[in-house]
Amino acid sequence: MKFKKLILTFLLTISLSNLFSQKLIELDEDKVFDKAEYLIETMLYDGLSQDQAYVHIGLFFAWIINNSLTSEQFNSENDEDINSHKNREISPCQIFKNLDGELLGKQFNKLGYNFISTYYDKYYLSDYQIGLKLNDNDLYIAKDSWENYDLLKKVLDIRLEKWKSQLGLEKFHP
Repeated sequence: MKFKKLILTFLLTISLSNLFSQKLIELDEDKVFDKAEYLIETMLYDGLSQDQAYVHIGLFFAWIINNSLTSEQFNSENDEDINSHKNREISPCQIFKNLDGELLGKQFNKLGYNFISTYYDKYYLSDYQIGLKLNDNDLYIAKDSWENYDLLKKVLDIRLEKWKSQLGLEKFHP
């Protein structure tokens, strides 16, 4: 078990210099990071439910919520859903589904926006595969479950802490 953890930590530290070599940037509320609708046709073509288009992004967004990386406006507009989410009364991806499957700049606070800006496009899908032990052929079959969330959380927590450390933000908690 320790060997697996060591390998995971090693894989997560490879090629991170570009990820961590920037200063914080200003938030662009209009930025679109990802949308489930980009994948719905692919899901249907592959014989999967269109709900599968929400899972990989939704699990990431669930982690964002649980790490307080969302904006004050988002939090106030979604207070009840966030409480249900944090109490695991709803599935990890439910809030993301309620938002029409859109990952937008305005949903994040400055720390969250900066993390996703440097991380999501370059590293997230490979970390998703590592965390959930998926290969390229089964990338979109993972279920919207708290069990999968907990597996992915381990990888994302390491990424966030390394990123904060490189920026000198180790003690910063939103």
